[in-house]
Amino acid sequence: MKSKIILMVLGLLLVLCVYSFSQVPQLINYQGKLTKSTGAPLDTTVQMIFSIYADSNGTILNWTETQAAVKVDKGIFNVLLGSVTPISSAVFNGSVRYLGVKVGGDPEITPRKPMVSVPYAYRAGSIQTNCHDCDSIFVNVAGPDSVYSSSGTAFLGKASGSSSSSMVGVRGYSDNTSTGNAYGGTFGTSSNGTGLHYGVSALASGSSSVFGGLFNVGSAGTGVHYGSYASSYASSSNPSYGVYGFGSNYSTGSVYGGYFETTSDGTGSHYGLSASAASTSPDSATNGVYGYGSNSSSGYVAGGEFITSPFGSGSHAGAVGFGYSSSAPYSTVGLEGLGINTSYGTAYGGEFFANAYSGTGYGIYSSVTGSGYAAYFNGNMTATGTKSAAVKMNSGEYRHLYCQESPENWFEDFGEGQLVNGKSLITLDPLFTQTVNTNITYHVFLTPGGDCNGLYVVNKTPTSFEVRELRAGNSSLTFSYRVVAKRKGYENLRLAKMVGPTPEEVQAEQAKQQAEMKNQSAKMEEERLKQEQERKQLSEQQVKAGQEMK
Repeated sequence: MKSKIILMVLGLLLVLCVYSFSQVPQLINYQGKLTKSTGAPLDTTVQMIFSIYADSNGTILNWTETQAAVKVDKGIFNVLLGSVTPISSAVFNGSVRYLGVKVGGDPEITPRKPMVSVPYAYRAGSIQTNCHDCDSIFVNVAGPDSVYSSSGTAFLGKASGSSSSSMVGVRGYSDNTSTGNAYGGTFGTSSNGTGLHYGVSALASGSSSVFGGLFNVGSAGTGVHYGSYASSYASSSNPSYGVYGFGSNYSTGSVYGGYFETTSDGTGSHYGLSASAASTSPDSATNGVYGYGSNSSSGYVAGGEFITSPFGSGSHAGAVGFGYSSSAPYSTVGLEGLGINTSYGTAYGGEFFANAYSGTGYGIYSSVTGSGYAAYFNGNMTATGTKSAAVKMNSGEYRHLYCQESPENWFEDFGEGQLVNGKSLITLDPLFTQTVNTNITYHVFLTPGGDCNGLYVVNKTPTSFEVRELRAGNSSLTFSYRVVAKRKGYENLRLAKMVGPTPEEVQAEQAKQQAEMKNQSAKMEEERLKQEQERKQLSEQQVKAGQEMK
């Protein structure tokens, strides 16, 4: 049987606390891939002879053992060297040792593999150490993808120093030039336990550019590429975070709990951040994105801030909200804003302003498909400009028709009547009387539909009024009328004083916010360019590291 071994992995298996050298397990975990000479992986059970030599030619034998039945599954086998014949610590005296492997009746495979570093952890047996927390000190290596610990931290990467170049605690790199997925790093938690679950928890602190985490993947290949992919599963009453980011900067630099950016390359959709949330719980909210801002000083606070660059000729949306639902009787809201101020300042449920340099500006543009309202306001509405309807003319252009304004709150109704022998009783529309107060004075304006002595009103009641012809006339003609009455609940309202900030104060506040946003945008752009330069340098280092890994 012609065979060969590839992808050999050596690791020292440390599983017990170290009190003295005699208690250190004399075992070496060895894994390899066994294939036919054609490269096809084997599925079999074979005898294997393992030997350790002092030279690569295999002339000086230090140790050997035969394992009679080694199981090979899809080409992969895993054995513990020393499980048949113990390996003496004298085998590793500081010189390089070479491992020989013989499969069945085949000759020993060459070249023999040098054994370095990890096996020499045997020398740790000469150190007398009292170990009270061995599980958090030693790492169990049980294969190429299994670094684990029964408690504490399975793996900790730390970089510390004062170097002018980048320092990386942990670096993940993936490059797939085929159609498979490529992950620079993937993190997940199990659903076990009742504590907090974090797919990734990143903390950054500094006085210059600070990154809680930075993840890059190569651009090669057509499969899915994730700069960072994190998932979290829990069956606990405590929160579960796929990604949790926290940034702290005690100096003057910007702080980002998370920062997401895309390049302009490619023709597909670009998302700086895409978030979705799914829930079947009737008692809690489901938020695709949840933003919270807190500033205990006098600075501007935004729970979320979305800005687009001015470049490009397509539509630009600072924020887009879509609400989809098949739920009844609850509402579906595309975008919802709530403003609460427990002090004396103004609170806005939503604030919108536009600045169009050459085109038309819309502070709010609203439309509705089907029945409903393009705008619905529950409460008072104030406008400093005009209120008008856009009406299409025969020429195809639209012209404005303006609303009437009055110092008092009036509702009005219109109708027609018929005189019979100079008299007519008009009954007010019952629905109209539900909206107005006709128990107090209301007004009726008459227009006759023909020649007569004139018309006047008598016997006004909350539900009707009588129209008569002047000078006891007995004409029988039509007439039109207009009834104007006070809106219920607003009978005493006249030229009410506007509360809250004046239009000038609102404009000043908006100008201040615009200036702050412009300044913030400039800072963000400056920071972005700086980060872009740092990412470029880091990318070059990663490419170099990737080449070194290969």
